[in-house]
Amino acid sequence: MGHTELRWFREVALWLAVLVAVSPTLVDLIDHWSLHSWSRYSLGFLPLLILAIRNDRPATNPQRIPILLLIAACLLGQILAVLAAAVSIARPLVGVLVMGMLLYRGTRMRTAVLALCLIPVPNATLHWLGSPELTQALVKVAATMLNGLGASVHATGRALEWGDLRLAIGPQWGGILLAFQGLGLAWYCGVRRDLGRLATAAALALAVLVAIPVQFALLIASSLALWAGQPSLASLFLDPGSWVLPLFAAFLLGKMRGRASDQTSG
Repeated sequence: MGHTELRWFREVALWLAVLVAVSPTLVDLIDHWSLHSWSRYSLGFLPLLILAIRNDRPATNPQRIPILLLIAACLLGQILAVLAAAVSIARPLVGVLVMGMLLYRGTRMRTAVLALCLIPVPNATLHWLGSPELTQALVKVAATMLNGLGASVHATGRALEWGDLRLAIGPQWGGILLAFQGLGLAWYCGVRRDLGRLATAAALALAVLVAIPVQFALLIASSLALWAGQPSLASLFLDPGSWVLPLFAAFLLGKMRGRASDQTSG
């Protein structure tokens, strides 16, 4: 068996071992996606990760021993989580495992980090970082603006009400989830455009700063839909509307960047 075949065999065996080890967590993650529609934004990062890998240059001299230790530690964490009947806690380790596997095969670190975006933000993080006061303030401002337009939309705590219709604003719609998503998209653009550290840091900071205004705009759109008697459309603006368009825009930016690079090289 040649060196190339042996390396291919090791990689396949390692991927199979990882898949078996994380299978309980993957089942739990699929259940999470099916029960909480807001968490499905992370699925949009899969094609972005594939695009980034396809257009990335390989890493030089990857340190495989530390990478294997990272993979082993994550696998151990997965096993312990299953034994402790706390599989949901191990969800973030799936992203770290994919990152480690990409590093092992020679993907650059900045590209492999995108694998962390494949896992939704944990509920505990949303409740910890989410500010009920900020969400209530956004709801009150939205209701005030609509009342100024002649609508009878009322703010009740963290919910908008119009007649018998009610739109509850959960902690994921206070801007925190959008900020995490924006960080992932900014990192992806930095990878695709091969930005330097300073430019990447500026893009990350901008993603955080625009999260609240964008979330407020989506809340206004939801309020208008509720005023029009369309509660399903109101939920759509707050749910897929907050991540489908940004992911699609990032995809187009990546494709435009790839075409520009091809024309330059040609």
